[in-house]
Amino acid sequence: ADAPNPALIPESDAVGVTVVLITCTYRGQEFIRIGYYVNNEYTDAELRENPPLKPDYGQ
Repeated sequence: ADAPNPALIPESDAVGVTVVLITCTYRGQEFIRIGYYVNNEYTDAELRENPPLKPDYGQ
């Protein structure tokens, strides 16, 4: 699959934690829970402390 198009990701969601949680129930009983967690952050400590207003995808 192709990589995500950064232009379609809201800038406020580009850096930080994203979680998808799927819970399946049947007749009121939960039988499976699946979670997916991703944390996008800058590797440079200075950028983590003072992130740019617009995400820098090159970092």
